[in-house]
Amino acid sequence: MSLEIKGFELRDFSIARPLVIRDQEAGVETLLNLKRRKIGMAGGASLWHEFTLYSFQESDVVVEHACGLIEIQYVKPTTEVDNGKELAEEISARQERWNLQKGVCSDVVDTSSHYEFWKAQGLAFG
Repeated sequence: MSLEIKGFELRDFSIARPLVIRDQEAGVETLLNLKRRKIGMAGGASLWHEFTLYSFQESDVVVEHACGLIEIQYVKPTTEVDNGKELAEEISARQERWNLQKGVCSDVVDTSSHYEFWKAQGLAFG
């Protein structure tokens, strides 16, 4: 039985260095490491996975770019008990939360100041 993936949730996401992809024929070799996260001393596994994204630079130097936790979220099948009511309520609650947050974010951010901020953080692109 295969499950349909609805999306992914990220937590504790950290970007250590940008992944620069130069315009060259060779491209960039990357490695995505996924490891099931253990819970407690008993060694029980959770649905969360730890991930780390690496790239291999010139002279075989390995660079860590990002890490964090990721969880696969699956589509919940409709049951005869609620006929999809639970899913509809979940979608409605998320939409309402989105609308509230969208209403709070009304400040226009100047593009140049946005890029200057990230440049000051050490994340300058192109």
